[in-house]
Amino acid sequence: MERESRTEGGVEGVARAHGRALRVRPGPLAACEARDWLRELPLPEAVRHDATLVLSELVTNSLRHARFAPGECIVIEVTVGDDRVRVEVADPGPGVAPGRRGPREPHETGGRGLHLVQELSAAWGTAQNGYASVWAEIPVPPEEPSCAASAAT
Repeated sequence: MERESRTEGGVEGVARAHGRALRVRPGPLAACEARDWLRELPLPEAVRHDATLVLSELVTNSLRHARFAPGECIVIEVTVGDDRVRVEVADPGPGVAPGRRGPREPHETGGRGLHLVQELSAAWGTAQNGYASVWAEIPVPPEEPSCAASAAT
């Protein structure tokens, strides 16, 4: 069950039963378009900010490290589960070696993206299926009982 929709700016969205996917043309507005798209998804509010930051970092890394041929796009998939939100960004680049990332020196510019992804995620990793992809799973905290529910007991 797939439904395609086009929006301005050359962005194409695909709705799926268990997740959503987006193809974004590489360029200076790619991360902005991806963030705008993610903000429209029905995500738990508790993870919206972290998922947006993770997505932005992964798309920015894609733009920085992949070499896109004409017509190639960044492919983004977001899957919402009961206990986590999975964000995956794929591109035609060489990929990245998985592993623990440490903080950078204060005077160094750049190189903090995957460290941020690592710190905001319960798990992250890479895959290679024709395209190189980096994925991250952001945990959804359990709902806390509301004040009204607590007062009723």
